[in-house]
Parts: sequence; C-alpha cells; structure tokens
Amino acid sequence: MRAGAFFAAEAGSATVRLTFQPDVAMTKEEIAAVFERAKSWPQEKQEEAVGVLLAIENDEYDDCSDMTEEDWAALDEASAAIDRGEFLTEEEMKDFFAKLRA
Repeated sequence: MRAGAFFAAEAGSATVRLTFQPDVAMTKEEIAAVFERAKSWPQEKQEEAVGVLLAIENDEYDDCSDMTEEDWAALDEASAAIDRGEFLTEEEMKDFFAKLRA
C-alpha cells in the first residue's frame, strides 16, 4: 500500500471526520485491486462505493475539504438540535426560503 495519512478532526464529542490524503496517485493496478476486493464487501458497502464513484464521475461529489471549523460547528449544532427534536414547521421553512429568494 502506498504512503499516505489519515487526518481526523474532532468537531464534537461524538463526531470525527476522517479523510485519506495519499502522498502519490494510485496506479491502475492498485485501483483494480481495490475494485476486486470490493466485490467481497457487504452489499450495503458496495452500494455506497458505487454511489460515491458515480458522484465523482458526474462532478457531483463534495469531499467537504473547503469547510471551515465554523461550518463544521454549525453542522454539529444542527445535528444536536435534530437530536433534541427541534425542527422548523413547514411554514417557518417557507418563510426562510422566501427571505433567501428576496
């Protein structure tokens, strides 16, 4: 396996983000080997991998690498609010988007 590093950032007590940043590009043989191993993964993991690959192919994949710590903190707070059952009503959402469009 080629050299590289996993980077983790703690954004909350239960949230850790990991991204792999290889030092060099993978060879075609290494990519083929990963695809071969993926055939033995559980169906759910295979579907996730295919989804990510199709998103990359269609230029729809965002690895969130441009997000700031403030962005991650806002997401963590939003997630905590959801966990607490704090949701906007449909009317509040309509008002919110109306203000954005104005």
